[in-house]
Amino acid sequence: MVMAPGNGYDVAGSGFEPLGVPVSAGTLANLRAAVSPAPGGAETIDVDVLVNGVGSGIGCTITGAGTTCNDLVNTFSASDGDLVTVEAVSSGGANDAKVSFSLTHSVP
Repeated sequence: MVMAPGNGYDVAGSGFEPLGVPVSAGTLANLRAAVSPAPGGAETIDVDVLVNGVGSGIGCTITGAGTTCNDLVNTFSASDGDLVTVEAVSSGGANDAKVSFSLTHSVP
């Protein structure tokens, strides 16, 4: 699933993915994600920030009975007009879940 604030969501590869939120030059950081319910068992949900459709290096994984994850270490230097989306990918047997996230964007 690919998500963007205010732009909705859709399944990756469907051709209907959100375009992303355009940002001004600045730093993306502090990803926090939550799911409900938990993935279950040894299943996972990977949450990654994409910039212009490409991984930014900001991401985290929710596993098993967990319901939250954070990436408070990695950052990405965005340029004017970059399009930001967040992608959640679950392992094959993970429970269907509602996903929420937050991400900071600091402008110099």
